[in-house]
Amino acid sequence: MRKLMMAAAIAMLPFAAAAADQKLDGTYRLVSDGMENLVQRHLVVALAEKVRVPALYPYRIFVGIGGLMAYAGEELTHRVIEDVDMILKGKKPGEIPIYQASRFTTIVNLKTAKALGLTIPPTLLARADEVIE
Repeated sequence: MRKLMMAAAIAMLPFAAAAADQKLDGTYRLVSDGMENLVQRHLVVALAEKVRVPALYPYRIFVGIGGLMAYAGEELTHRVIEDVDMILKGKKPGEIPIYQASRFTTIVNLKTAKALGLTIPPTLLARADEVIE
């Protein structure tokens, strides 16, 4: 499993070292927001499912394809497009402000939680922005 993940350049924190037969400590694993994970999202979710690891993802799209939960910042794609436009119009990259997400959403996939044998606390479900059943 580790060789497969390394060959696919999957970066999980600290999930990358987990093998299918390895006992885990019962805590959630955080999936990094690296581009390689976004590109290989189906593989990342499938590996987490195969080794039955509850994982927290950086984007909603992971939960939509079967991931357990995401705590995701607002989509900043439109900002990137604006930045590229400004650079093409002659503005220096150093003059363009840096943006950070100011709004975060929590998305929970109850179907995945059930498959993992997890019970999501009602308080978390009540606070979630989106619950997939």
